[in-house]
Amino acid sequence: MKIGVLTFHFVYNYGAMLQAYALSQYLNKQDSVECELIDYRPRKIDCIYHPDWQDFYAHPKVVLKNYVRKKISHTDVREFERFMGTYFRMSKCIKSDQEFEKILGQYDTVFVGSDQVWNPMITGYDKNYLLQNTTKELHKFSYAASIGMNDADDEWKYSLKMLSMFEGISVREESAYKLIKSIMPERDIQRIVDPVFLFSADIWRKLEKRVADMSRYLLFYSLSNNENLKKKAEKISRQSGLRIISIHPLYRSGIGKCRCDIGPGQFLWLIDHAEHICTDSFHAVAFSAILSKKVSVQFDFKRGNRICDLLERLGEKSEIDFEEIGSYNFDNIHMKIKELENEGKKYIMKCI
Repeated sequence: MKIGVLTFHFVYNYGAMLQAYALSQYLNKQDSVECELIDYRPRKIDCIYHPDWQDFYAHPKVVLKNYVRKKISHTDVREFERFMGTYFRMSKCIKSDQEFEKILGQYDTVFVGSDQVWNPMITGYDKNYLLQNTTKELHKFSYAASIGMNDADDEWKYSLKMLSMFEGISVREESAYKLIKSIMPERDIQRIVDPVFLFSADIWRKLEKRVADMSRYLLFYSLSNNENLKKKAEKISRQSGLRIISIHPLYRSGIGKCRCDIGPGQFLWLIDHAEHICTDSFHAVAFSAILSKKVSVQFDFKRGNRICDLLERLGEKSEIDFEEIGSYNFDNIHMKIKELENEGKKYIMKCI
């Protein structure tokens, strides 16, 4: 059986690459399965990382903003490229709708997800992530797909009706479950945790890549460069004597020692060896849980409730104030993580 996985595997984002690795690698470990990542790179997303002159005319604000960020931050994305080259089995690179429709004919089954593949603000309402216009009998499934928002406009709600052609639909968050269920009340929708939970801490540690000259540090990683989270990190640093190491693939946070040359392997190592983590990243919280680390989390309701949903599934808190920064210690949740891991594996086996 040849399986394709459609997700955001090519973006310079630690969590995006690691979740793509997790699902594709787990599928490849199954008997009689040949799995590869469908190397679909829509310009709306790819122009952020590999802009050309045509992108400047189509998406001038996005291209200019990220160009300035890279120049100021002196970012180095070679570790992301090395990770893809080492660990990803990919199809040929495709960028057009025609190429996308053609390549789907090579697969028996396609999994869409995980990550925010159904977030129209990211994809630009790209219906290829809904597997429209397939040219042959194709088995379609989603795995922990995320919409990334608590609601969607009428245009995207109408587009989501295309999911009626999927044999199995699983989503990552409660909000996505409710939204799709409201559109297709007759369908069985499952909630499945992110694919990074398919692997144990021991397996993830084998992918770690050591970062030199690190001792007693607090790791700071903010997707939104959140000022309240910075203050929290600085307070913890003063109280504990931990130095602050901040990371981001696209810009410098302006706090502590900034590292813009970190790839997925180093990201795992830095989380595993940190004494404390301050973040608003879903996948940083996920790996903190897997690797049993203490983490302080900034919630941002405007960006969706992905972290809140994850913490509730891990049994950490049933009512969360999005205005506050919550701190969590994941030492005692291994049994819950194992349950979530088994749910994901059971769903996969049912699909294939």
